[in-house]
Amino acid sequence: MRAPAALLLALLAPGAASAEEPTSAWDRTLSALNSTTPFPLAEKEAQDRGWFSGAWDGVKRIWKEGGSDLYLSGRYWHSPWGFSDEDRARYDDWGLGGGFGRRLIDEKGNERMLYALVVQDSFEKPMYLGGYGWLARWKAGGNLRVGAGYSIVIISNSTASDYIPFPAPVPLVSFGTEKVSLYGTYFNSIAYFFAKLSF
Repeated sequence: MRAPAALLLALLAPGAASAEEPTSAWDRTLSALNSTTPFPLAEKEAQDRGWFSGAWDGVKRIWKEGGSDLYLSGRYWHSPWGFSDEDRARYDDWGLGGGFGRRLIDEKGNERMLYALVVQDSFEKPMYLGGYGWLARWKAGGNLRVGAGYSIVIISNSTASDYIPFPAPVPLVSFGTEKVSLYGTYFNSIAYFFAKLSF
């Protein structure tokens, strides 16, 4: 119980991310995690008002200063250890749909994204996704880059929640150029693949 409480207090405390250099392993971990949120993008004045104020200011900066993205939904892979053969045979693996987002590349070349998508779920019913993503990126030769990070996504679908939105932290990986990238994530024994066109 102490770890989640300490994390919450660290995030809620005014000026949490502007403190002196962290000394303990726990403080360094919190600082590294916080550096992947929108908080570091915020103005100092917003950061001094507290973590949520700073994070909201960072979100607004991504939206205002970021480039536009078009998302094209792709495929699902239902794992054999999460679903029976009968279920896998009746599920639709094509998650048709799309969405829009904004993307900001920071001074380290890392990618921060805001996005919203409407896609077809495995039962061919609409599913709504929206959230924030962060990826560290590395050059992979030429204009190619690979990335790895996470996303905090709000999901609303017919099966898991009867369209009541719920948040989920998910891993996120990418491969592509600054203009066209393929992404993959994994949640609840399902891998999901999609593409992003950047403008």
